[in-house]
Amino acid sequence: MKKKWNQIIHILVKTDVLNGIISAVIIVCILFCRKQKEVDYSVLYSLAIVLIITTVGHFISVVVNNWIEDGIKLTNDYDKLCKSYKNKKQEYTNPKDNKKDKKKDESGNKVIFPILNEGKLLDLNIHIDDKPENMYKLPEFAQEHYDELIKAHSSSSVYNQLNIRIKNWYLNDGVFNIETERTTYYDSLVTNRAMDYHLESGLSIRDKLCYGPFLPALGESNLSNHIGFNGFLETSDNYIPIIKRNKDLSIGKRVWGLSVEGSIKVCELVSSETEKLTVSALIKGIRAEYHKELGIPKNNDDLKEILKKEKSKKIKKFIESLIEKGVTLEPKHNPVNQNPVHGICTAYRNIVEGGKPQFFTYYKTSLTKNELEVFFKENARKNTKNLFVDGKRIGWLKAEDICGDKGFLVYNNKIICKSKIRKTKIRKFKMVPSTSVCFTFAIESGLFNSEE
Repeated sequence: MKKKWNQIIHILVKTDVLNGIISAVIIVCILFCRKQKEVDYSVLYSLAIVLIITTVGHFISVVVNNWIEDGIKLTNDYDKLCKSYKNKKQEYTNPKDNKKDKKKDESGNKVIFPILNEGKLLDLNIHIDDKPENMYKLPEFAQEHYDELIKAHSSSSVYNQLNIRIKNWYLNDGVFNIETERTTYYDSLVTNRAMDYHLESGLSIRDKLCYGPFLPALGESNLSNHIGFNGFLETSDNYIPIIKRNKDLSIGKRVWGLSVEGSIKVCELVSSETEKLTVSALIKGIRAEYHKELGIPKNNDDLKEILKKEKSKKIKKFIESLIEKGVTLEPKHNPVNQNPVHGICTAYRNIVEGGKPQFFTYYKTSLTKNELEVFFKENARKNTKNLFVDGKRIGWLKAEDICGDKGFLVYNNKIICKSKIRKTKIRKFKMVPSTSVCFTFAIESGLFNSEE
């Protein structure tokens, strides 16, 4: 109990809330003394004003820092970034809008993403060569400036964990080979996630370790490079959920993400320090993120547990109907002669984060839009203070609206959707390139097209 109170007091002092409380007490005393006409309260007034100004100033600085932090750590000048590296990047030509683009040729609608497309994996088998005993070592420059670099994330809620590092990947004889080892999330924070943070010397991680004109090959990279993935989920009635990201995440604050965005965590994949990562475990980890982020029940046992705790008759009836038909979560694309089916569509590298490796995945569920929304909202409610959920607000896109026609446009920093259902409604969703580029991967692979 004493430790808990110590932590509360520490937070109050650290955030200047204590100053605000003291100011309020002083003001109350001033008003009381003024009423009694017994004390010269001018000194107390001055003290209260100073404390109030200090508290308000600190509060404003915290809010402003949270809004600008991402742009300080990672550049958002994507055109300049693309010009800094000569590697072949992902390109996409938006469909021409005849009303607005009469004077534009096709090149005027072309978007170049700061993304390296490392290959489509839909019909490929994956092989993993894991060395759990190998631990990533920070380069000397990052070690020397560790304290300064970690402070770049001062307004983000972060926690350390053991992650999977991609040492290298390559295609050989129709098999996508992945060499993995271990790293920590904090090591990624001071390398990949702080590429453009300028130190007191004026230098940045990008200046020292990733300066161009070519992005280092993955096998030669000195960055932490923990593996992450961005994934779509499609409902049985062909809707795609996208999630508004929280303001306390390490990157992508307040922008829209895909249905699921996460890292591959060791704790979810292996049961011991020496156990090796397998393709089956990787798939299990990806599926776990879908369940965790969206609140999708894993099986009927999960549904029965929810049913036991539920008090609403309406929700109980809803759960009972799902128990009868079951809930499924499977890769949308099911190629033959592939074991196991992995659901990983594309491997790519994000130049914004120094070439950090990413997977793009696409899954489909038997749940409808309305059914999924019930589980998502309940999951968000239960995890209000939980760092493990990226967002609490859900948006919806219709798969048929994202099929590469003139109603859907993709850019580095946003997507624009002109709904076929509501013809007058144009919706814009702010995104980062590593998210928006996934729409181009899915469009090019025909994943948004109906299977029927």
